[in-house]
Amino acid sequence: MSSSPSTPILSDTRIVLDTNVVLDLLHYDDAVARPLLHALEAGRVRCVVTSATLDEWRRVLAYPAFGLDSARQAALYARYQALAVLEPATVVADLPRCRDPDDQKFIELATTARAQGLVSKDRAVLRLRRHCVAHFRIMPPAEAVCWLRIGLIVLRPEPLSRRFADRQYGWMTQPPFHRNGKKTFAYLLRPS
Repeated sequence: MSSSPSTPILSDTRIVLDTNVVLDLLHYDDAVARPLLHALEAGRVRCVVTSATLDEWRRVLAYPAFGLDSARQAALYARYQALAVLEPATVVADLPRCRDPDDQKFIELATTARAQGLVSKDRAVLRLRRHCVAHFRIMPPAEAVCWLRIGLIVLRPEPLSRRFADRQYGWMTQPPFHRNGKKTFAYLLRPS
C-alpha cells in the first residue's frame, strides 16, 4: 500500500491524553504541547480514547469558564475525535488507583490499549509514574515532546527485563556503570 505525502503513515506508538492536555492542544494552542499535536496530525503517534474519555471532553467543553458556543464546542469535539482511535472501555482490577477517581479511566485505558505513554498535567496522575512504569510511561507534555523527538535516558538501579523493554519501547543500553557508589543501568527509551 503506498501513501501520498498528504496521507499520514500511522505509527504503532499509542498515547493517552488527559483532558487537560487536549485543552492545551486544541483550545489553547499551547506552544509547549504543540509538537504533540503535530505528531498526531502527521500520524507519528496515535491517541487512543474510550467513549468515557470522549464524554469527559464533551462535558469540559461545555464549562461556562471557557465561553465556547455550541458550534465551537462541536468543532473541538469533532477535531479530537478525528485525531483519536476509539478503544473499548475495560476495567482493570490490579492497577494502581488514582486519588482522583475521574482520572482512573485514563490509567485503565493506557493499560488496556497497550499505550506507551499517558500525557497529563494532573498531579494525581503524575504521582502514579513509578507505580505504572511496568505498563506505560506517565509524563507531562514537555517530557512527552522530548520522548517523541529523541527518546529519554532513564537511569535505573536494576535492569529492565528484555520482555518489558521490547514490548514497550525501542531500547539501547550501555554497560552498567557506578553512580554514587551504586550500580546503575542506563536506557534510551524511544517510542517504537
